[in-house]
Amino acid sequence: MQNLILDSQQRSATHLYFANAFRYPTEAQSDEQQQLDYVAGFDCSVYKSACSLHEAAYTTEGQEVLYEELTRFYEFFGLGREHSAELPDHLSVELEFMHFLSFLEAQDSTDEAARASLLTAQRDFFSRHLAQLTTDVADNFSHDSAHYRELLEDLQVFMDSEKNHFGLAPGR
Repeated sequence: MQNLILDSQQRSATHLYFANAFRYPTEAQSDEQQQLDYVAGFDCSVYKSACSLHEAAYTTEGQEVLYEELTRFYEFFGLGREHSAELPDHLSVELEFMHFLSFLEAQDSTDEAARASLLTAQRDFFSRHLAQLTTDVADNFSHDSAHYRELLEDLQVFMDSEKNHFGLAPGR
C-alpha cells in the first residue's frame, strides 16, 4: 500500500472528489449502468444486500445522538443543512465536511493557532466518524461493480494516508 503525502489543498480536493463520487450519480454525470450499480450497491431500501453509506447503520450509538454530534461539528464551523440534503451521517456529507476543514486549513496556512485548531478538529472528526465509516462501508460492500469497488479501494488508500497524517494507528 502506497503512502500518500498530501498538503492541505490536495487533501481538500481529494476529500471533495470522494464526496462527489459517493453521491447518487445524476444523468448528466453518469450512464444508466452506474446509476443502477449505485442503487444495487448502496440503497438498502431497494436491495437487501446493499451496503449503507450512513454511519448510523454501523454504530451502536442511537441515531439521534449521532445526528446531534455530527450537527454540532457542522454548526461549530458555520455550516447548516438544507431540507433536501443528505442526512448528516452520509459518507458524502462527512467527506465534504473534511474537504471544508482542510480547505480552511489551506487558507489559514500562516496563522499557526488557527491551523492547529483546524487540524485538531479534523483529527477528532476523522477518528470519531469518518475513519470507521469508510472501513465499514468497504468491509460491507458486496456488489460486483468494478467502478465502486475501485473507488472504495482508492478511498481506503486515502484514509490510510489520513491516519498517517493525523498520527493515528494504521490499518482497520
